[in-house]
Amino acid sequence: MSNTKITLKRNQKNEVIAAIVSKTFRKRADIFGTQEYDEWEKIVAKHPKAKMVVIKNKKIQPKAEKRIRPSYDKMIDFIKTQDNSEMYLEEMRRIKKMTAINGNSYNTVVKWFNNTFENTADYKLTFKEIIEEKPVAEKVVDIKRVVNE
Repeated sequence: MSNTKITLKRNQKNEVIAAIVSKTFRKRADIFGTQEYDEWEKIVAKHPKAKMVVIKNKKIQPKAEKRIRPSYDKMIDFIKTQDNSEMYLEEMRRIKKMTAINGNSYNTVVKWFNNTFENTADYKLTFKEIIEEKPVAEKVVDIKRVVNE
C-alpha cells in the first residue's frame, strides 16, 4: 500500500460515488503494476460506480512568512531614526541594487530589514505596535467628599 490517503465520498444511499485522491496518485494509478493502480482496482471492484476525483493542494504559508512588509518609504523613514542610519541606508541600497537583477529586490530587502531590526524596541513599537501598558491611576469616587474632609 502507498502512503496516499484516499477519501471515499458517499451519497444518501451510502453508496460510494467518488474517491478523492491527490494529483500524484491519479498519475500513478494510470501505470499498470504500481501500488496506486492496484489500490484503484480494488476500489473499482468494490464500488463500480466510483469515480476518481483529484483534489487541488493548497499551499499553506508558514507563519514565519506572515511578517511585517513595510514599503520602501516606511523602511527608509524608520532607518533614518536609527543610529548609524547612513550605514543601514547604504546597505539597503546595495542589497536592492544586487537583487534587482533577478527582479525580486523588494522581498530580499524586506527580509534583510526584518532580520536586522525586528529585535529592537523601536521596530516592535513602530511595526508590531507593542506598547507598554501605562499603570492605571487610582479612582477617586467622589471628589467633593474627598475635598471637604
